Amino acid sequence: MKIERTIEVETSPFKAYKVLSDPTNIPRYSPDIERVAITSITPRLVGTRLTLHTHEHKEMQGEVIEAASGESCAFKTDTGRLIRWTIQSRGKAVRLHNTIDTEEEIDEGLIGPELDRKLRALRNNFQTNRL
Repeated sequence: MKIERTIEVETSPFKAYKVLSDPTNIPRYSPDIERVAITSITPRLVGTRLTLHTHEHKEMQGEVIEAASGESCAFKTDTGRLIRWTIQSRGKAVRLHNTIDTEEEIDEGLIGPELDRKLRALRNNFQTNRL
C-alpha cells in the first residue's frame, strides 16, 4: 500500500531537510508512530539505526537509507515500511512530498485523516517557526 501527500511550506530547503531528516521527528508526521529512539548513529546519517514505537505498543527496527541534504531523506523499517520525503524549492517556499509505502495492511480510511492532520500541524509549525 502506498500513501502520498504533498504540502507547501514557507521555509528554506535546508531547514525543511534538517527537520524531516531527523529521525526523532518521525512522530510529527507518521500517524501511528509515538516515539523514535536512535540506537546507533553514523556521521552522514545513512545507516543510522532506529527503534520506532507505535501507539499500539509495538516496536519496529528501522534505518536511515537516504539523506541528500536539502533534497530528500528516507527511512525503512524491518516490517517493510518505507517513509520518504522529497523537497523541491519554490522560491520562498518548498514543496514537501511524503510517501509512505508499506507491505503492511493499513486502512487508509483510518490512517489518511490522521496523516492529513499531522501534516497540517507540521506546516503550521514551520510557518510559525516552532521547528
